[in-house]
Amino acid sequence: MLNSFFQIVWLVLPTTGLTFGGILYGLMLHRHPKGMILAFVLGLLCGLIFGVGIGYFCRRVEHEVRVDSVGVLGRQIAMVLQRMGYSQEHVFNKVVTYRPTLRAGLFADRIRVETMSGCARIEGPHKHVEHLISKLGF
Repeated sequence: MLNSFFQIVWLVLPTTGLTFGGILYGLMLHRHPKGMILAFVLGLLCGLIFGVGIGYFCRRVEHEVRVDSVGVLGRQIAMVLQRMGYSQEHVFNKVVTYRPTLRAGLFADRIRVETMSGCARIEGPHKHVEHLISKLGF
């Protein structure tokens, strides 16, 4: 699983760059005298833009929340995540994993909630964890 911004960028950059550059070269730049170089530069630029954008939204974050009643927080998290398009996947002791459905969106990934005495640790994609924390009011 990709966790950091740079891991995601280095995966998306070459795949998007090569694809976009190849399409550009095949469609119109093969007639240009410097078409291969131009397609490579435009593909690299496109891959960099897409890599940074996807890396920013898909990176994983971990957020710790201090609470009085862990049971009430668990029910609130389950309700908010259900509205966001997540369904409960695994429950193991004090760790609950939520799986995204199609309703959760394009950049969705699993969210893991671990409850401890007096706090809860929420880990998942940046966009969805921040949305969850704002809905819970923390």
